[in-house]
Amino acid sequence: MLEENQPGIDADELAARIKREAARRRGEAASEFSSIEELLYVAEARAAVREHLPAGSAFALLRFLRIEGVLVRLLAAASRDQRRINLALIAALRASVAANRALAERIDALEATRSD
Repeated sequence: MLEENQPGIDADELAARIKREAARRRGEAASEFSSIEELLYVAEARAAVREHLPAGSAFALLRFLRIEGVLVRLLAAASRDQRRINLALIAALRASVAANRALAERIDALEATRSD
């Protein structure tokens, strides 16, 4: 602890600076959790089974020959296991983010009660 009789150091101002810095870091942590969750939503959307091939001239012949559906089903069957693994990893990461968020909130609450 700081002794209050040290010249040049204002204990109250130092405590206020520490509280401001802690609040700023809590805000950054909340922002990081939000950005991770946004990335998880994007990953989950990309892990969905395709019903059509991507738009573009490279696949125009397949559409013309009407074999797009067959190709899409073959690709879906070939990547089924990988899709399951991806979805399981997304769910695990989402649970981890929720647990980390809850822990951060508990730490903030404990710090708030400790400082009072």
